[in-house]
Amino acid sequence: MPTINGQEAAAIADKLRGLKTESEGLAYLGEVARNNEDRKLIAKALKIDGSGSMTTDKLLTQIVRHAIGARRTFTGLASW
Repeated sequence: MPTINGQEAAAIADKLRGLKTESEGLAYLGEVARNNEDRKLIAKALKIDGSGSMTTDKLLTQIVRHAIGARRTFTGLASW
């Protein structure tokens, strides 16, 4: 059973988007997403397709890359 609800998952996703590094994101997820169901709700809030069938490690990686890594990539491209 998830320990967070959809509204909390959306708030966590927003906070993740504001973090600077993927390691900060992983640390934050470790604090707030205590089980895989929580992580799936966060992935859903981030609109990550196929998250329901991902392993725990892959799900964590996808959440962090989607929320933080993609933003950093686009920021870098915009500075060209």
